[in-house]
Amino acid sequence: MYSKSSTSKPLPLSTSSTNNISQQVNAPVVFAIVLRWPSLQRFCSVLGLSLLCLSLACSSFATTTNQLVATQGVMYAIGGGLVYSPTVV
Repeated sequence: MYSKSSTSKPLPLSTSSTNNISQQVNAPVVFAIVLRWPSLQRFCSVLGLSLLCLSLACSSFATTTNQLVATQGVMYAIGGGLVYSPTVV
């Protein structure tokens, strides 16, 4: 898969796995908040969409793998959880 002359290293933790882990941790918290305060459903969706856009913008300026994992993996997953969870409740 990698040639011997390649200097790049494989990702230590893929962004899709951090996305899934973060959404699974995020969902119960968002569900509890939205069930307790139903008026925050729209705010959570708008906040999540803003976080999604911010994470994609920040990831375009990333220079290291850790920055990509933080922006595309963690920030994007939190934003996605905030958008998705209120629609399920």
